[in-house]
Amino acid sequence: MATRVQDLNQTTTPLTMVVMLVYFGGIMAKGTLAEILSYVPIASTVMMPGRLLTGEAGWLEALLALAVSVGFMVVAIWFGVRIYRRGLLQTNAVMSLKDAFTIVRVHVLGNVLGPIFVYSTSLIAVSMILASGLSFLGLG
Repeated sequence: MATRVQDLNQTTTPLTMVVMLVYFGGIMAKGTLAEILSYVPIASTVMMPGRLLTGEAGWLEALLALAVSVGFMVVAIWFGVRIYRRGLLQTNAVMSLKDAFTIVRVHVLGNVLGPIFVYSTSLIAVSMILASGLSFLGLG
């Protein structure tokens, strides 16, 4: 954990750069690359809503991309917890898989599920508004 603002900026800058590269890459991707990126966990948040709105993807594909993203999130959190415990807390004890999933279930999912539900329901509302606007214009 970062104790100073400078340390926090130093640790978050690489992550911010990766997210921005994925965002711009997702905007510029076309064709088969866009279809592939719509299933890649981080890029799917940029690609899949656009493909849904243009009609290139169905809701079943969107749910599959969401399931892949949630699975990736669980694995990434599990690895993060293991690295955090061993590196920062300097414990040498072997953590069992059951303990790791207990930590993820209790501490992480309790804090993550709320924003995921809010984000997913807002995407549904935005999709409905965009579909009705396109229909009003005679394009959908």
